[in-house]
Amino acid sequence: MDQTVTPLSDSTHRDLLSLVRAAKLELDPDDTLTPRDQAEETLRRNYLELARSVASLRQD
Repeated sequence: MDQTVTPLSDSTHRDLLSLVRAAKLELDPDDTLTPRDQAEETLRRNYLELARSVASLRQD
């Protein structure tokens, strides 16, 4: 007997609290980034750091 199970849905969970905590929530008149932009920039930097780490491990 052969049985195949196909999922009906897929979901992704991401904890954004760390991004919110990393973003500066006080408004700085010289800073043009909104808190959302700051959180996205923090996420982008984290992804870049992870990619560099993976690339470094692959070279070793």
